[in-house]
Amino acid sequence: MLYPTLEFALFFIFIFALYWLLKKRFRTKTLLIINYFFYGFFDVRFLVLLFFYTCVVYLLGQKMAQAHKSHQKYYLYVGVFISLSQLGIFKYLDFFRELTDHLLTFLGVSWPMPAVEFIFPVGVSFFTFQALTYLFAIADGQRSQAATFINLATFISFFPSISAGPICRAKDLLTQIEQGGQDSPIKPYQAMSLLFIGAFKKVVVSSYLSTQWVQPVFNDPSHFSASTIICAVYAYTMQIYCDFSGYSDMTIAVAQLLGFGLKNNFESPYLATNLKIFWRRWHISLSSFIRDYLYIRLGGSQQKTLFRTSLNLIFCMLASGLWHGAHVRYLIWGGLHGLGVVILSFYQKLNIYPRIQSYTWLQRSYLLIAWLLTFNYVACLWIFFRADSLAQALSVIEGITHTHWTMDLSFYKFMAGLLLGFVALFLGPKIKDKLTQSIEYCPVLIKPVLVTVYVYIIITLGPQGIPPFIYFQY
Repeated sequence: MLYPTLEFALFFIFIFALYWLLKKRFRTKTLLIINYFFYGFFDVRFLVLLFFYTCVVYLLGQKMAQAHKSHQKYYLYVGVFISLSQLGIFKYLDFFRELTDHLLTFLGVSWPMPAVEFIFPVGVSFFTFQALTYLFAIADGQRSQAATFINLATFISFFPSISAGPICRAKDLLTQIEQGGQDSPIKPYQAMSLLFIGAFKKVVVSSYLSTQWVQPVFNDPSHFSASTIICAVYAYTMQIYCDFSGYSDMTIAVAQLLGFGLKNNFESPYLATNLKIFWRRWHISLSSFIRDYLYIRLGGSQQKTLFRTSLNLIFCMLASGLWHGAHVRYLIWGGLHGLGVVILSFYQKLNIYPRIQSYTWLQRSYLLIAWLLTFNYVACLWIFFRADSLAQALSVIEGITHTHWTMDLSFYKFMAGLLLGFVALFLGPKIKDKLTQSIEYCPVLIKPVLVTVYVYIIITLGPQGIPPFIYFQY
């Protein structure tokens, strides 16, 4: 059940009315039922895994809350092991089987391991990490008591974020669930404008760039010129931003309409002037999760040597790559991002930027160059993220080196899609404020007409059929 579809619109209108008609004491249980219905809509078999995993986390949380502080870490280790094992089975089993086969073949041993096929549960990475934040909250002393099963199950299965994030922290969302949420929708007009902006990003900009440029070029890069491939790389750079940030906007909006506040998952990442800033603004819920629960626990930047800090950075970025998928290309993507951050750390030790801040023209030039380097580095690495295989990624890179520079596809269509993406990137907050004001302050009888016009614009400009959200596969 995708967000920008008629079936989800009808589903949400029904549950919105039902949720707010109920008395507050019945809302959490009703929301839990809605969560499981929504998740079961993808595949009923997913509910078995979700329920079983929730039971395990609930029991571990109970044990941790009752145990002495010095013993809580053992239950935390068990929870982390079970969670990672769950991801290992459903996401990485085939990957490690292939690696083992290659290793045995290299050693001269002919012993092929049998392939085991598992159906991949939608959003397993998201609800697994979300549940882990609950166990870490108890272990870190952020929670003195374990959650009830109903509240915990509602938190783990929270339907707006279960399929593609953002990863919600227990100290944020679970606390709100335990308090019963708000007594009314949070900033409903702002939520409606976020819904329209998110739908526009996904249905119009992301889908347009995908169908017109990204899919044709990446499916067969050998048939296109270098200039066309370069445009396709930039098109995907904007496509994935509009796709995922659009989903996050709609998730935050849906949660607000149900009385729950979620944190932003994107903060203009493509305006970053270095990779560290980029990762503080891109997929914030995941990057902050890796920072808080992996990087800092490895010692973070409080190491005796820059070399040890660099190893921690590269390891965490490799983990980020592996989280996205069990493929070598994701490891390359994460590893190169890690290497870029390490090089940046060495460069920042030179302390060059403070020396030029007194020169306005030099400072502006420096920031412009830094932005261009960061944006293009990120764009180039998206090749490994988008390609269906390592061979395809290398084929795209090889195509860029060709000397054939004719434009095979419409350059005007490319510029139109890219322009819309940059408008969403640069002017997103201002557009949201204007939309909010237009809905809030127009006469009551005009509001439905205005909403209908916004919906009509999105449907008219969007292509037929809506491609799945990119992050559904993670």
